[in-house]
Amino acid sequence: MANADDILLEMLKGLKEDVSVIRDNHLAHIGEDIQSIKAEQVAQRKDIDDLMAFKSEITDCIKSSVNRLLAGIAGITTAVLGGTTLL
Repeated sequence: MANADDILLEMLKGLKEDVSVIRDNHLAHIGEDIQSIKAEQVAQRKDIDDLMAFKSEITDCIKSSVNRLLAGIAGITTAVLGGTTLL
C-alpha cells in the first residue's frame, strides 16, 4: 500500500507544479494584456484630445465667421435704412 500512496503523492506533487506553472503563465499574460490596454488608452486619449482641439478650432472659426457675417448684415441694413430715410 505504501507504494501506491507514494505514487499518488508524486502524482499530486506533479499536478501541483503543473497548476502553478499554468497559473504563473496565465498571470503573466494578463499582465501583458493590461500593459497593452494601458498603452492603447494613452494613444486613444491623445487622439481624443487632438480631435477636441480641432473641434474647438472649427467652432471658433465658425463663431468668428458668423459674427462677421452678422456685422456685415447689420452694416448693410443700417446703410439701406439710413439711405432710404434720405430719399
